[in-house]
Amino acid sequence: MSKRFHREQARAFKNYAYKFKIKDTSDFRSLFTDWAESKDIRGVDKQEIWRLVRNFAPEKITIISESSEEFVRLFALLDFLLVHDSTYFNKLAEKYTKNVLDKT
Repeated sequence: MSKRFHREQARAFKNYAYKFKIKDTSDFRSLFTDWAESKDIRGVDKQEIWRLVRNFAPEKITIISESSEEFVRLFALLDFLLVHDSTYFNKLAEKYTKNVLDKT
């Protein structure tokens, strides 16, 4: 089939998939398989449509509570990056002010 057919079917599956509240990638894959079988889409056409729609799957969301170990790690990393960025910014500011003062 043509690329146009694949794009149209990908759009059709996207509209179909939004009707379901999918929380896992494996559920998304099984939904696609069921949809393709109901439309009698097989082989290369199924692979091409899957290639177009596989990025529609919902992203996995992780909620981190303040008392968890992940929160402590993330906070430490962000604090480290903040200190590093502040140090780098201060060096740039000193260099800039030194250049400005040298020109006057």
